[in-house]
Parts: sequence; structure tokens; C-alpha cells
Amino acid sequence: MPKPQSDRYIRFYGPILDALRALGGSATPKEVKTWILERVQLSEVDRNRTLKSGDNAVENEIAWARDFLKRFGLLDPSVRGVWSLTAEGEKSHLDLQASRKLREVYAFPGSPSVPSAPDEEEEQTHEEPTLLETILALAPKGFEKLCQRLLREAGFSEVHVTGQSGDGGIDGHGILQVNELVSFRVLF
Repeated sequence: MPKPQSDRYIRFYGPILDALRALGGSATPKEVKTWILERVQLSEVDRNRTLKSGDNAVENEIAWARDFLKRFGLLDPSVRGVWSLTAEGEKSHLDLQASRKLREVYAFPGSPSVPSAPDEEEEQTHEEPTLLETILALAPKGFEKLCQRLLREAGFSEVHVTGQSGDGGIDGHGILQVNELVSFRVLF
């Protein structure tokens, strides 16, 4: 992806974070773009603007914004194309002014690098809980978010958690696209 010609994409930092929070902490790119296009006021000219390549400019700007949010540590990278918030992203709220400031701090080449994970020596040496212990310790809402993320990573889209019966389980629905012609609406 070539370097963007302007910083127009920073206007989508906050909306991407808002969309992911509204969609349960993770979503497919299509779900995020749909959420943003339904809620962010864009002129008709802006919505229909295209790049020399023929790609929609707004969708390209959203993709650039997502790339930078990953670099800033606010979004997790995903090999399956699911966009998801990090713990830092979950609590970050960026308006346009904060987005511009963030962009200034992490400018293109020559800028300070994005903070990285601590070195192995700096990591704590206490014993980590097992995966099962971690899952069992989750609050119901956390368990629902985990299940929602797992379903998205498995290829589901439009995953919505609906039930709150208090049974400790998860209820909801989503769409599983098997191929270009076949998709299933799945209740769980």
C-alpha cells in the first residue's frame, strides 16, 4: 500500500475505535466500514471520491487509519482479517484534535518509534495462569467478547451477542460465508 498523499485518514482514528467498541471489541473490515459510513457525516462527493487506481478513497483512508492504529498499539494485528481492540484501544477515545496530535508524534520516516513490548529481562517472572484458568475467571461480558472474537476469527461476520439469561453461556447469531455463493445465518 503506497504512502497516503494526505492526512485525511486521521479523521477515521476515533470512528474506528468507536465502531469496534460498539461491535463488541472486534469486527470484520466490512462491518467496521459499514458502521462508520452509517454514522460519520460525509458529503456525497467525499463518499464517491476515487483514487487513480479506481478504489474508493474513503475506504482507502479507513484502511490507512487502521494500519496506523495497529502501529500505535490500539488495535491487534490479525492474520484472519479481524480488526480488534487492544486493552489500550478499548479505553482510548480520539477526537479529531487528539488524532492529529497522535499523528504528529508518530509521523512518517524519522519519527519516534511506536512503544514496543518490554524486553524479556523486564518481564515479570511470576507464573502465568493457564488458558482454562483465564477463561474461567472471565466475567460474563468478557466471556461473550472472547466467544465473539473467536467466531470472527473462525470466519463468521456480523456476529452479535443477544442473550443475557444469566446462565453463564453465550447466545447470539452471525453469518458464516462458506464460499461466494453459500452463506448461513447461524444461531448459537
